[in-house]
Amino acid sequence: MPKPDVSDERKPQILRAAAELFAQRGIHASSMNEISKAANLSKAAVYHYYESKEAMVEALVRQLFDADKPELQSLVESEVSAAEKLEGYAGGLVRLLEKNKVLYPVFAEFKAMASRDMGVRDVLKPCFGAYIDAFTEIISGGVRSGEFRKDLVPGEAAWALTSIVEGAITMRHATGRSLKRILLPSVTLFLRGLQK
Repeated sequence: MPKPDVSDERKPQILRAAAELFAQRGIHASSMNEISKAANLSKAAVYHYYESKEAMVEALVRQLFDADKPELQSLVESEVSAAEKLEGYAGGLVRLLEKNKVLYPVFAEFKAMASRDMGVRDVLKPCFGAYIDAFTEIISGGVRSGEFRKDLVPGEAAWALTSIVEGAITMRHATGRSLKRILLPSVTLFLRGLQK
């Protein structure tokens, strides 16, 4: 009789253990041995699901971005004003990241690796691209409705907003100040610049 597929249990088990170790010690300082011990699995079992630490980090990053996609899409499709959509997104992101705060240092380290590692960049580009596309759509709607200035270039404004979000997350890492106290006022100021 074939063994039951336990992938749905093992993968999250491994990722939880890896995330805690990466957050405490850093990606490079954590070994596959330590991850397997923390996950209460053999090293072979860990390698069966993830070929490397980098694959685990990629899975964690994708998991965090994927957790944010439904709320972002819901906001894009909602009937509220463009400003309310963007403010709603910022509030939702704060809640998501506070719920997953163990991933803050992991995500920061992974993003820093993008300047040296094309594979990391290849993971992050489509993730950020999804935000830029959604923000462009929301801002375009605000321009069409007359809520935002007609001279705006929605794609450029979307890049600026994505940079504000990422800068706020970096500042949260660097200063320890709450993301809510950094991001929400920044988005409010950004929106004032878009309005007539």
